[in-house]
Amino acid sequence: YSKGLIALSGCLNGDIPEAILSGNDEKVQELLERFQSTFGKNNFFLELQDHSTIPNQKIVNDALITLSKKHNIPLVATVDSHYVNPEDNVAQDIMICIQSGKNLNDTNRLSMMDADYSMRSPQELYEAFKDTPEALQNTLKIAERCHVEFDFEKSHIPSFPVPHKKDPVHYLRELCYAGL
Repeated sequence: YSKGLIALSGCLNGDIPEAILSGNDEKVQELLERFQSTFGKNNFFLELQDHSTIPNQKIVNDALITLSKKHNIPLVATVDSHYVNPEDNVAQDIMICIQSGKNLNDTNRLSMMDADYSMRSPQELYEAFKDTPEALQNTLKIAERCHVEFDFEKSHIPSFPVPHKKDPVHYLRELCYAGL
């Protein structure tokens, strides 16, 4: 089911970056071959991200640049964005706590306070990826290849079965309170 899809190697938690960080060159090679054969040479990209406060990001980016040259796999520049503005990081941290049932004071929990996961301006991206301009060019090329149309005249809310004789709004409220 890969026809027409564009695939990226992923963030630090992706298979390829994890194999790079573990020093498993055989696994890296196997993954590169599998993704290229699955998606095609023009549809698989090695994903550089700019999170310079995360030490492993530079290690992975450097390795991806080397792999790109060695295997002729194009680079793409991305940013792992989870919120709009840098100051939204606290709200994101609280949301993760709610989602995972953890407390903000818990030091042994998932947190994204180690880096800026906000959206970036084009100027910031040009500066961050100035040494790999081809990655920025490929980001634009990918965007130009994507064509999505939304029909805003039609509701796309999925149908959800409601027990017989229950009002949907009241049933949703019951489910919410039960979840709380």
